[in-house]
Order: sequence, then C-alpha cells, then structure tokens
Amino acid sequence: MEKPPYVRYAWQEGRVPPPHYYEYVVEAGPEPRGRIRFRPGYPFQGAPLWIEPFEAEPAAWQRVVDLLSGQDLLVASVSRPSGPQAVGGCIHTLSVRTPDTEVTHRCFGTPSGPLSAAIDAVTALVPEALWSDLRARRERFGEEVDGGGGREAP
Repeated sequence: MEKPPYVRYAWQEGRVPPPHYYEYVVEAGPEPRGRIRFRPGYPFQGAPLWIEPFEAEPAAWQRVVDLLSGQDLLVASVSRPSGPQAVGGCIHTLSVRTPDTEVTHRCFGTPSGPLSAAIDAVTALVPEALWSDLRARRERFGEEVDGGGGREAP
C-alpha cells in the first residue's frame, strides 16, 4: 500500500432493549489520529452522541496499515455477512479506503481471522483512557435511563 489508508470501523449492538444497546464508530487515517463517535443508547431514547478526537500511537497505526496490507483485506470478497442478523447479535462493519480502492467488510456476530485482527487493531488505536471515559459516561447514561448499564464497551 503506497499511501496510508483511511479506516472506519462501526460496531453496534443488535436489536436489544434499552439500556443494553450502544454503538460506536472509530475513524482514522491517513495519519495516526482519528475520532470516535459513541452513542450510549438508541437515538429515540435521547441518547447523546459523543464525538472525541484522539491521537493514536504511531506503532498502533502502523499495525493497522500492516494488517490491511498483508491480509488481503483490500479485496472485496474476503469477508461476507455470516447470515441474517440474529436478535441481540452485534454488527461489525470495517471500511477501508485508499487512493485505489474502497472496500467494506460486514459481519454479523463474531468476526474471525484477518477481519478480527484488523478490527482489534483499529479499536486499539483509541487510547485506553478515552475508552474508560466513554464506558463511565455510558454507565451514567444507563443509570439515568432506567437504572442499568448493560454490556461493557471494549
């Protein structure tokens, strides 16, 4: 890959009752910086959308670039949906854009293989302190909604 990519990873909980639902999007590239958009509940709940910029560690960004280059994730046929979305199943969408191509991989349930490794690397770009802050805000939002927090964010 001659120029670093732009990556976008979107995760959302499946169709579950509040306050268990949440979603987030991590975007980064072509530099080792990006932003996370995190919504702690359904929009109809009045759930806020938190948008936070971040600086990724250069080594973490290089890992993303290496994984995308070395695992054929720039080929559209590498991953396909694993079947219909089950109630309660989460949805993973990884999009990669370079000057030459744009590819989106979508997985319902648990991703595996190169897609899983790439997703882990992209979410690792977000500093742990920021994940901790978002988890704490989500927990407070869940308590405000109906006294519960639901599943943990990464």
